[in-house]
Parts: sequence; C-alpha cells; structure tokens
Amino acid sequence: MLTTDQIDSAVEQTLASTLFVDIHTHLFSPTFGKLGLWGIDELLTYHYLEAEFFRSSKTTPEQYWKLSKRERADAIWRALFVENSPISESTRGIIAVLQALDLPTGASALEDAREFFSGQSIEQHIGKVFEIAGVSDVVMTNDPLDPEEQRVWLNGDQDHAQFHAVLRLDRILWVAKALAAIGEPGLRRRREGIGKVDRGGSPVSRCLAQAHAAVVYGGFANGCVLLSGRQHHEQNTG
Repeated sequence: MLTTDQIDSAVEQTLASTLFVDIHTHLFSPTFGKLGLWGIDELLTYHYLEAEFFRSSKTTPEQYWKLSKRERADAIWRALFVENSPISESTRGIIAVLQALDLPTGASALEDAREFFSGQSIEQHIGKVFEIAGVSDVVMTNDPLDPEEQRVWLNGDQDHAQFHAVLRLDRILWVAKALAAIGEPGLRRRREGIGKVDRGGSPVSRCLAQAHAAVVYGGFANGCVLLSGRQHHEQNTG
C-alpha cells in the first residue's frame, strides 16, 4: 500500500515509463513525401503563428504570400521572437521544441535550428521526436480524395507500422452538401453517366461517382455497390 507521500512519485514514474498512442494528429509517414511537413521553417509558418504575425507586423497578407517559405519564416521569427517576447501559447511551443532538441533559443537561434534540421533524415527525426514525446504510435488524418494522398493509397505504399490511418470526412461531406443543393435536375446527368464513369478512371473516382448519386437519391455507397437506404439498414442489422 502506497502512502500519500509516495503516490505522486509513483504516478510520475509510471507516466514517464509508459508509451502513449496519439489518436489525433496531422502527421504523415515518410511515404507521403511533401505532405509530411517538418523543419523549423514549417514550424514557424504554422497558421497560428501566421495569424499572430499579422497582428504584430505591418506586413500585409499580399506582401507575405509573395515571400518564399524561408523568407516568411524569417519575418515571423523577427516579429514574434526578436522584436517581441515569445509569450503566447504558439510562440512558447516553438521555444519548447527548440529546448527539447537541445537547441539555442536566443535571437540568433533560427540559423542554428536550420543547420540542425538540414542534417536530419525524416526517419531519424521521427524516431527522435517519438522518443522525446513518449509516443509509440500516431493516428494520421487522411483524405483519400486528395490527389497526392490518393496516389499513396492506390499504390499500397503506406506500410509504416507506427502511423495508422483514419478517414477525414470533411471533403466528402462538403461534396455531398453541394450536390444536395444542386438538386434533382442538375444531377440527372450524373446519375445517367455513372455507367460511363464505371468503365474508366480510378477506383476512387468510380466510388465517388456512385457515392454522389447515393447521397442525393437516398442510398448509401457500400464497397462501390449502391444500396438503397432500406437495403443498407437490412445488411447492417443482419
């Protein structure tokens, strides 16, 4: 039986030695290439920091978006970390990352960070970050309708054991809402053309075409086979 004084240290030791699974991330395994953003310039140009930058700088969005990624990172570093103290949650997050990687955090730290990241491979960096964070696995947020992601899924290239897939529904729901708003007359041609789509195009395109019609006409897409609402209910209730 632990005493009251021993509980805090026992909990601390248990948490420190337990690996966690992060069930909601926007990370990608190395297979996804440029979709997996990493490095100090990508950290600094995260949209939370960009929003803070516009509140702290006279730079207009039009001027900002004409800059290269490196120039944007330079501008954000100068405005939020040199000319102002990094006291917001977003800027403190950057400082925390630099400290965790044993990098300097002073005004000239940006170039040191760039040099560090340029010497890392993505696989090496993932391993180091997972170790520091105490994470064994992560769950991605995947959109198979994105052309770059679609290529990876159709080729069966995602095989990284520590990265797990989960379906992001945003785009599918937006498409469904837009199609429903168009209504019956505007979709009649799509319904009539489903057979044409079935004879060509990628499997994702064929499924999506069927799903479009299913959403509007009250059915569901199941394995690229259209089912009526009643059939779907019967199939899923035995």
